[in-house]
Amino acid sequence: MNDEMGKILNSHTVRLERVFPGPIERVFDYLSKPELLATWLMPAMVEPQVGGRIRFRSEPIPENVIGPTDSQPSECSIRGVITHYDPPRIISYSWNESNYGVATEVRFELEQKGNDVHLVVTHSRLPGNFMAAVAAGWHTHLETLLALVTGQPVEEFFSRFNPRLEEYKVMVAAAGIAVTLAAGNQAMASNDSAHDAVKNARAIVLTKYDQTWKNIDNLKYKIEQLEKTKSPDVDRALDDLYSDLKKSTQDLDQLELNLRDLDKAIL
Repeated sequence: MNDEMGKILNSHTVRLERVFPGPIERVFDYLSKPELLATWLMPAMVEPQVGGRIRFRSEPIPENVIGPTDSQPSECSIRGVITHYDPPRIISYSWNESNYGVATEVRFELEQKGNDVHLVVTHSRLPGNFMAAVAAGWHTHLETLLALVTGQPVEEFFSRFNPRLEEYKVMVAAAGIAVTLAAGNQAMASNDSAHDAVKNARAIVLTKYDQTWKNIDNLKYKIEQLEKTKSPDVDRALDDLYSDLKKSTQDLDQLELNLRDLDKAIL
């Protein structure tokens, strides 16, 4: 099973299944703890709870992987909110990349089977030009993770990723999924003005999403610094900051819902 290609479930979802040596708690730690995620996936920040935020940072996606984009960002910054957190069985979260106009979702499901752990990775709401890259990416990252937990040497990432990418491109094409897109946008290339309006609205929501995320970071930093002081006015100031933080968190949740509603009109 660990050598099997992933499956294309529909026009916007890929799934991979793998078997790891147990215990299940160790595998879940590799999926949820920042210091372990960095060893096989990307540097990460994780707030381990439903509604908690999660962030990954990596090098920008090479143009040959997803095709031309409107601009080439200096890094790939992925932001999301944890939607399901049930250690050590399930973790899922949104996977939003505003620089690439992508708002997707990834879900990890684990099951102990004897001494082994069965892992299912499902990545959904994908635009057509990301299908092959995402499938090849998870395929290669999971190879890295398996090597780490079994004490095997880890080969260079792109020497393994590039051949897989070509295989998944063939698979996506065979499934009849359109991958030729206007630069940097969604899976359905269309001249329809209503569809274009939805795409533009989605880009605006993603921009607001990033701004709200940064605002939460700033508020949390201010709260952390203020809690270190002993000023007589600190309690009132903290109350104001916590109130602002609650509103910003609610705004972030609403933007997540807005993105899902817009995706329904695109996918």
